Amino acid sequence: MKLLRGRRHARWLSNADDAIQRGELDGAIELIQTVLESDEDNADALHLLGRIHFFREEFDAADALYTRLRAMDPTDEVALENLRQAHIRR
Repeated sequence: MKLLRGRRHARWLSNADDAIQRGELDGAIELIQTVLESDEDNADALHLLGRIHFFREEFDAADALYTRLRAMDPTDEVALENLRQAHIRR
């Protein structure tokens, strides 16, 4: 069952990433939230959500997500760089 959930999550996150590329941020958030409802620490979903906050210039929200990602994985260099960028733009 976990394998099926993982595949479903991967598909939803891929669709969310595609929606972000098209500028359909609200639709992407719906897909991401669906994943986070059953896997609240899904790093891929949190990264995508942080990207949306960044695009919307919601830098405090982006900062909170990237800080959370760094706490989950201190070696996450993407989260560190995005956190730096959020701080610069605040």
